[in-house]
Amino acid sequence: MIGRVFEPRFELAVSDTSEFHFSLDHHPCGGGVSISRLAFQSEVTVHIEKVEQFMVQMPLTGRNDVVLDGSSRLSLSNQTFSVINPGRSVWQRRSRNCEMVLVRFDESHIAQCLDAQLKDLDIAARPSKPLEFATQMDTRDAGGAALLRLMSFLLGELSRNDTLLCSPLASSQAGHLLMSTLLMNQQHNYADLLYRPAREMPPRFMRDAKEWLHSNAHRAITVDDLARTLNISTRSIYAAFRRYLNQSPMDYLKDIRLGRAREQLISADDNTQVTSVAMDWGFTHLGNFSHDYRAKFGELPSQTLRAARRRR
Repeated sequence: MIGRVFEPRFELAVSDTSEFHFSLDHHPCGGGVSISRLAFQSEVTVHIEKVEQFMVQMPLTGRNDVVLDGSSRLSLSNQTFSVINPGRSVWQRRSRNCEMVLVRFDESHIAQCLDAQLKDLDIAARPSKPLEFATQMDTRDAGGAALLRLMSFLLGELSRNDTLLCSPLASSQAGHLLMSTLLMNQQHNYADLLYRPAREMPPRFMRDAKEWLHSNAHRAITVDDLARTLNISTRSIYAAFRRYLNQSPMDYLKDIRLGRAREQLISADDNTQVTSVAMDWGFTHLGNFSHDYRAKFGELPSQTLRAARRRR
């Protein structure tokens, strides 16, 4: 089962089979990203002949001793995570009662995310070699702490029976946010390029960007998709939205989706529920949805729904 979810060349050895118990929760999170929470109640050793995707290992409890390519050693805990690049071999010993989170990123998807952020660079300066992350991440540093905060939120949401991450819109946004957070907060061979000044965009760009967002708000889109459509970098998109609208492109998209949710509530029938409308438009937290809705329209979504039903 583990091999089907993670790596096809996966070997597991258990120190005491009489005490062995294994649990796994696996959640695809948009295209090319997955989050898995697993626990072994007995000490185990794991060998992966060749890692096929980027793999972030985040122990929640216990200890995980790792050897990469037969020589490089790491001791992972809830303060020290690892980012393992594709192509490496991994041997590891996980202590008794070790519980951990694995976040896996498809190599092509995260490369596309990086390319979208660097699209306005000269061709000669654009990535030409495979992306390679530094192996160790410390949660006491700002970058590691940022990823840990994001994972804490996502794990809390995924543990709920009524998680709104089952919405394709929300799941896609969460996966993209994980990729962007890793790229911006973990050292890698193209990190310096991400901090070059973004290209300034003319006002006509905003017309095209806004039209595209309005036309595609119903889809599971990200800023990367907008960058590819307009053939500019995500950094330039963020800079232009801050300059002309004083908000991020995703905040602008959220406003569009709030408006669409309001239209759906106003035209509701007897079977319409606020929760289903929120899920339709990718809002992952009903409390935040209601708060943002009231801030924009001066009433709660439930009030809009009741008024619509009274008018019929």
